[in-house]
Amino acid sequence: MKLVPLFLLLIVSCGNPFGAKGKLLFRDITGEEREALKARELKAQNDRLQFLKDKKAAADEIVRFGNEGFTALKPLLTKKCFDCHDANTQLRFYARIFPGINPLKQHQVRGLKALDFSGGYPLKAQGNPPQLALLKALKDAVSDKSMPLRIYTAVYRKRKLFEEDQKAILAWVNPLISMIEEYTEKYEATTNPEALAKNLLETRCFRCHANGNANGNFGNMENTSELLKSRFVDTEHPEKSKMLSEIESGSMPPSRRQRFTSEEFQLVRDWLILEAGKPR
Repeated sequence: MKLVPLFLLLIVSCGNPFGAKGKLLFRDITGEEREALKARELKAQNDRLQFLKDKKAAADEIVRFGNEGFTALKPLLTKKCFDCHDANTQLRFYARIFPGINPLKQHQVRGLKALDFSGGYPLKAQGNPPQLALLKALKDAVSDKSMPLRIYTAVYRKRKLFEEDQKAILAWVNPLISMIEEYTEKYEATTNPEALAKNLLETRCFRCHANGNANGNFGNMENTSELLKSRFVDTEHPEKSKMLSEIESGSMPPSRRQRFTSEEFQLVRDWLILEAGKPR
């Protein structure tokens, strides 16, 4: 009996619980509505499957284009680059004497860590950096003619990169970079500030400072906890961290083509300040 006043109060508060035709407003959906709901769910599922199919086709096209271009360039790369950037290339006997201190051997050791052409495309390097990072590094080296090393071309003069060599390599690298950037924008784009900051660091910095690479005794950038412990981050005053000052000044990355814009720097700065403030 105590429930009767409560029910009456509910009716008064909510108004007429019945529709114009005397049917309850809180009703089961009709068969027609159920079919429409199923159709929407099926369309969403099909759209997702098509998205994944298109994504795979785009990724396969990048690999196909990369492999075709690499195959066409292989004679040139073999002559100009393989001594230091191909794990299957054996150096001449005089470069293998006293390998621990032999400068020619050490050039090869460092070269293979930075970029290894032995597997074709996708390219390889120590720490498995993103293809975009490797291709942009290759573009910079070719554009600046900083590779092959001058100490190497001083001995092997015909192994310099001449203008026609430069054009041939860039004709492969530039479209490939564009394809990867378009793929990322279409299939892996994010607006999350944390993800954007990490993507920037992965593309611009990890090749030298993460996943086993520690140029300048600065490594472990892929591990945020380890990064915060390093001497390059001031957790008390993260905005004054050496890592940020190097980026802001343009000292890092060393390539002027890969320097951070002011917006990109702000993203990384905000991310580092946020991470430094989290309890560990």
